[in-house]
Amino acid sequence: MTPNQAEVQVGDRTKASGEPDGVDVFTIEETIKIALNASRGQLQVSTLIDLQAQLRGHIALLREPARQVADQMWHGGTKWYRHITRLDVSSARRSRN
Repeated sequence: MTPNQAEVQVGDRTKASGEPDGVDVFTIEETIKIALNASRGQLQVSTLIDLQAQLRGHIALLREPARQVADQMWHGGTKWYRHITRLDVSSARRSRN
């Protein structure tokens, strides 16, 4: 979180003011931790499929706010180019699946 972002208490966690509505960062972080730990053990295929669906859902939820941030950047800068390229690659991968 940057120093310019304010924090708001939401339930039992703190939400950054720039965090889009409907985005539960805690849940996303926990899903990522579970997915990273999956490589250390033998998980059932159904569990892996569930993790994949959850992660894809999180990505879909975050894609639009990320696009809005990119739209506010100067469109000639390297930061904008890297940001928009990652979003476009992510969108291309999604459309192939």
